[in-house]
Amino acid sequence: IDKKAEDDGRKARKVKIDQQLFQDLNIWRGHLYKDIKSNYVTKYKDEEVEEIVQKIIDRLIFIRKIEDLQITEPILKSLIRQNPPNIYKELKQIFKKFNIDYNSKLFGETEEQLHEADRIDLNNKTIVKVIEGMYKPSERTVEYNFAVIDADILGNIYEQYSGILSFLWNAFHFKR
Repeated sequence: IDKKAEDDGRKARKVKIDQQLFQDLNIWRGHLYKDIKSNYVTKYKDEEVEEIVQKIIDRLIFIRKIEDLQITEPILKSLIRQNPPNIYKELKQIFKKFNIDYNSKLFGETEEQLHEADRIDLNNKTIVKVIEGMYKPSERTVEYNFAVIDADILGNIYEQYSGILSFLWNAFHFKR
């Protein structure tokens, strides 16, 4: 019955979580990359922007994971509901708190050694799209539950993305 409903377009086709998450990660990366490149046209090289984007996404996934594990309340949803004038500025404060609470290089170093992700600003629309996407997959009615997404899946997705970047990087430099 499910197959027939999918074939008739009455029910959305099932997509494996790793495929859906990979697609969405690429969408989020695109939003962040485009925003950073347009706001910092000459400041960062492409690979630097990619590193900043990766750091932001890694941080947001970590926060989503502990939200879904119910270690903390839904911080990110709460932030976008409050709709402060500069959401990313507020998010950087959350990153600082996480750095203290979790003592991890993921959220920062010392004040003197800030990551570039902590030195930039992002358009509210961009960061809201990314955060909302981390709750609800694109074109789906269900929500992501990072508590049940295995670390292996996240690792595989990261490897796929790194492979694509490496291929594009080599292709670009080979053409020159």
